[in-house]
Amino acid sequence: MKELREQQALQEAFDAAKAANMAKNEFLSRMSHDIRTPMNAIMGMTAIAGKYLDDKDRIQDCLAKITTASNHLLNLINEVLDMAKIESGKLNLLEEDFSISAMLQELLDLINPQLLVKKHHFTLTKAPELRDNVLGDKLRLKQLLLNILANAIKYTPPYGSISLEVRETHSRLHDTIGYEFIITDNGIGMDSEFAAKIFEPFARASDSRTSEIEGTGLGMTIALNIARMMNGTIDVQSTLGKGSAFKATVYLRPHQQIRSSKASAPAAGIDSLQEISCRGKQVLLVEDNELNLEIAVELLKYAGLNITTAKNGLEGLDKFKAAPPGTYALILMDIQMPVMNGLEAAKAIRALPVKDAQTVPIVAMTANAFPEDIAATLQAGMNEHLSKPIDLEQFHSILQKWCQ
Repeated sequence: MKELREQQALQEAFDAAKAANMAKNEFLSRMSHDIRTPMNAIMGMTAIAGKYLDDKDRIQDCLAKITTASNHLLNLINEVLDMAKIESGKLNLLEEDFSISAMLQELLDLINPQLLVKKHHFTLTKAPELRDNVLGDKLRLKQLLLNILANAIKYTPPYGSISLEVRETHSRLHDTIGYEFIITDNGIGMDSEFAAKIFEPFARASDSRTSEIEGTGLGMTIALNIARMMNGTIDVQSTLGKGSAFKATVYLRPHQQIRSSKASAPAAGIDSLQEISCRGKQVLLVEDNELNLEIAVELLKYAGLNITTAKNGLEGLDKFKAAPPGTYALILMDIQMPVMNGLEAAKAIRALPVKDAQTVPIVAMTANAFPEDIAATLQAGMNEHLSKPIDLEQFHSILQKWCQ
């Protein structure tokens, strides 16, 4: 009897490992397709643009499609990297003060273009007694909700309805507030078999209704892990052909007062850089990659700034030391560089016995984009973190905020 149970346990373990391996193989196959699709668009539209250099309208059309494909590719990469962090136990949460209402507005700004394209009817309902000021990781909470809403939009046909309701829970967990975010849609729904495994890594329903929809199948897994890190969970109810309802519960610490936020930056676009109020100021740009250096220099020139460049952290440190105090209004610092990295350079600058060494704004401009990377830049004495690829709206906001 004991041997039979052992054989059964071994068989179950073998079957589970085999199923997991098949799921990963299917995932890699889908990822190969999903990554090559936007890459084909980027390379193809670049080639087409090269053939129509005298046709401004055709060039603009190509650039718009390259931007769309690039954003899609970036989202795929971010999801895969987030999943790798989750599996290795290295996904960390930041704690910052933020407003639930402001976070929801940012979320709506992100999904509104997709809602307009599919002509969805969207409603947001907030409980009137909702406590707005909290401590937590706003970016990850927004990502959790965005992953669920993105699915609702993808799997709801045109002219469908999607809603988001936000309310406090009655349960208490230590000194926290429980929040429920309920997202419902009248889309294609799921059968009970798939609904039971929707949070499994690499799972994605596959039938005639979904074959044209791109994605990694990681979004819901990531959302659930974020909810769990916030001491909550996600529940789902769905009926095939009628729609789905997701309830995400998270627990956040209350905060008494939120710092007043500055006016929102203008819509993303390179022309907005000409509107900043610090034209003519000197910027120290520390970047070792030639292409990234060229891009940053062009953006700063377009903003009317004067630029001094350095190829690594040590060269940047030397140029700052050699310049008279007050020369630089801002330092833009890459992180991964030879000789001396950006974190070491920032610490060395802050340690200098020079008048403006402790006050000059230093902004990390780096492809290191995880929460722990952001925390490391702040610990090194930097003022803010700008992730690559550069978001023009954020770039504009940072220049306007720090380059005074």
